[in-house]
Amino acid sequence: MSESWVPINAYTGTIEHPSILGRPLSRQQCAFPYIIGLDSNNYIRDITRRYAQDFTNTTLRLRLESVDQKADRRASIWWGRWISRWSNADSEAGDKHEREDEDMKKRSRPSAIPKRIADFAKSPYYVLQRNLRQNEIIYPAHPVVGIIKGEPVYLRENVRVLRSQQAWMREGRQVKAGQAAAKQTKYRGVTARSKRATEAMEASGTEPTTDLYGEWQTELFKSPPVHNGLVPRNEFGNINLFTDSMLPEGAAHISNVNAKRLCRELSIDAADAVVGFDFRHGQSVPIIQGVVISAEAFDLIADALREDRHAAAEKKLAELEQRALKCWRRLLVALRVRADVDALFARHSERPNGIALANCNVEDRQLEPEYSSPQRADAEHNQESRVEPDPRASDASSVDTGGGFII
Repeated sequence: MSESWVPINAYTGTIEHPSILGRPLSRQQCAFPYIIGLDSNNYIRDITRRYAQDFTNTTLRLRLESVDQKADRRASIWWGRWISRWSNADSEAGDKHEREDEDMKKRSRPSAIPKRIADFAKSPYYVLQRNLRQNEIIYPAHPVVGIIKGEPVYLRENVRVLRSQQAWMREGRQVKAGQAAAKQTKYRGVTARSKRATEAMEASGTEPTTDLYGEWQTELFKSPPVHNGLVPRNEFGNINLFTDSMLPEGAAHISNVNAKRLCRELSIDAADAVVGFDFRHGQSVPIIQGVVISAEAFDLIADALREDRHAAAEKKLAELEQRALKCWRRLLVALRVRADVDALFARHSERPNGIALANCNVEDRQLEPEYSSPQRADAEHNQESRVEPDPRASDASSVDTGGGFII
């Protein structure tokens, strides 16, 4: 058994002719950019390549990843992730899927060069010189696989991306000595300083340009090795560490933020590690991540970092304990003040809370504190010495008992 899918067209009665199932490509509304297959276990697969008549030159341009050139990579990743969520991960099924993928790749290979110039813009196999971006070049410039309207047709696999010297340095590579620029483009300043320099050159009648180089013109950047415990530095006093290959021989990288302080305390030579650049407010700001030290001092700094973390943890714990004691002290003082206030004014308060507390048997509940304050003694003395008014006196004052003079 071949263990492969056999397409059957029930409408035309044809077998093993998957391309006939597709509608004519001249009818745009009948084009199928996506065709999904469902197996017996309800898993899905993208089988568009099997049934598309011209997947490379036509169907591929109708898919989501080909609508926006800037979003090609994001759209492709999204489609692949969505399909993988509903794919069969069984090992036996994986072998069948691999064979099926190879068959679909063979079917989708271009049989001929596109007939229209517009089809070369999105063709994954062929390209024209006019379709290249500003930072792209065809290298090598052979073979020429065809001619269309006087323009040579090249293989897209020969398209190379060009970068400036600074861009290659951020990739961990440097331009070889004696290499001529593969291409020159108009310089566009990014920072405020570079823009002012560009305007000055244009005012003087000189057009600012940028030299671009290909990967075949570069080599891996090798930083000078560490000598006598001293780390090599650039003209700004730090060290470029855009990739791991740029680490000097005999050096170690520590990305901890406290490493520089400990190196200064232990008198160990250390250089700030610049891992990239960030553009803010018209300026290029280096991104510093840790320090680079000699490999001999790595164990010493690692032990110091562990002790520093332990000391920081103990300090934080002590601060938490002090904060807890302060909160408890505040709570106890508040309770003590509340007890004094309740003991002094609960019986004679005219507020509902005071009346309610006055009705309680304070002595039985033993709510009176064992201590007494001078303020409390004075208040009790004033309360006892105060004379209550006689209600009969108030009644007698309202009766006219007479008065006058006896003659």
